[in-house]
Amino acid sequence: MWYKMFLNPTVLKILGVLIIVVSSIVYVKYTQNQINALTQDNELLQLGIEEQHRVIDSLQNDIQLIIESRDKLSELLIKSNNEITELKEKLYRENQGKQSLEQLAIKKPQLVENIVNKATKDVFDCFESLIDNQECN
Repeated sequence: MWYKMFLNPTVLKILGVLIIVVSSIVYVKYTQNQINALTQDNELLQLGIEEQHRVIDSLQNDIQLIIESRDKLSELLIKSNNEITELKEKLYRENQGKQSLEQLAIKKPQLVENIVNKATKDVFDCFESLIDNQECN
């Protein structure tokens, strides 16, 4: 009895259309929710990408500063090594056919003492100049 009404082709067509409409509405709502969620995810990812670009730029600047510092330190090392070599040549003057400072100090202590005292005074004067924010001569 009452189920015979559902066997009517017109009712079946209406039910079919109704099912299709309801399914379409559910699908559209689901799709809109997915689009909204993906849009929010995309915005978060864009913010993350922008932050990563800022960090990368900062790191590249830091790397450039480190490279410049390394180059300056390399130059200072080369200068220091040259000064060490020069001072060793002055101290051990046998390479130039002269007596070493050690031998000279034994033979003429007053001469070497005067030279060392003058150099020490020059170093202290240089320290004082540096303390007073002046250049050392």
